[in-house]
Amino acid sequence: MNECQSQQPLSTLRNQHSPIDKVLRQGLTFHFGDTLEQQDRVSHGQVDDHMRIVLLLEGSLDLRFGDHALHMKSASGRSIRNQGSYMDAALIALNAPERFSRIAHKGHYSRRISLGLSAQWVDDALHSGGLNSSGSMSGFRRHLNTFRWRATPHACSIAEQMLAPPALSEAIAGMYLESRALELIIEAWSTLTDAQPCTTTPRLSVHATRRIHEVAAWLQEHASRHLTLADIAREAHMSTATLQRHFKQVHGITVADYLLRTRMQQSHQALTRQGLSVTEAAHLAGYSSPSNFATAFRRYFGISPRQVRT
Repeated sequence: MNECQSQQPLSTLRNQHSPIDKVLRQGLTFHFGDTLEQQDRVSHGQVDDHMRIVLLLEGSLDLRFGDHALHMKSASGRSIRNQGSYMDAALIALNAPERFSRIAHKGHYSRRISLGLSAQWVDDALHSGGLNSSGSMSGFRRHLNTFRWRATPHACSIAEQMLAPPALSEAIAGMYLESRALELIIEAWSTLTDAQPCTTTPRLSVHATRRIHEVAAWLQEHASRHLTLADIAREAHMSTATLQRHFKQVHGITVADYLLRTRMQQSHQALTRQGLSVTEAAHLAGYSSPSNFATAFRRYFGISPRQVRT
């Protein structure tokens, strides 16, 4: 079991720091949070990353990605099992925009960092290394698959370096943060690749994988249209059977499920951020009937479209 000691004791972190959100490179983002909760609350949002790596340096964290719960806890000093100190880490695969919630409990503390990786960034990183993303990494990329591990002392050190970088010029400081982030990603992928069971699923070619990602992007752009599987297959220039098989191999869900998820997420955003009416959101989601849309929306989110708008 890997263990590490935080470089800053918990007692010195009670003065909360402002959250940090930084784009390190297109498709690669960095977030830091340091919070002692003053009350029970639930914050909601949407995650557009393809992969999210979360490292909990201290405290506890209660997250939801869609319907998937993620409870994280890291120990400082001596844990109740006398296992020393450790940093809890997780990688979450996301093949479509997904609902996100953080459930906060009064008096609970969390000090955490997370890295967001877009699908294009992941593909470019793997291809530049001569790897096929549908092969050795395929197990990581099924929607809402979550992989947990206890970070190595090296990862703990890298995380602390990101939070207390040396005095550098702004341009070089950005490069420094990106280099630290890449080391964390390498450790995460290396750890999970070693733990991943072998698979007999045939690998898709780079061209086929890219084509499926293009189909997914096309679906997001044309989600408001009335689309059949045959329509989508014609756009992809492949048979419906091949489309279904390749799409599920790359994204971990069916074409229909991906389209439904995209429509629901886009309509939710339209209602909450753009101020569209329920009828307008229904049209955006490809529904001619607002009542049918409301039924599907409630089934998906557990709340009606009108309640979301209030």
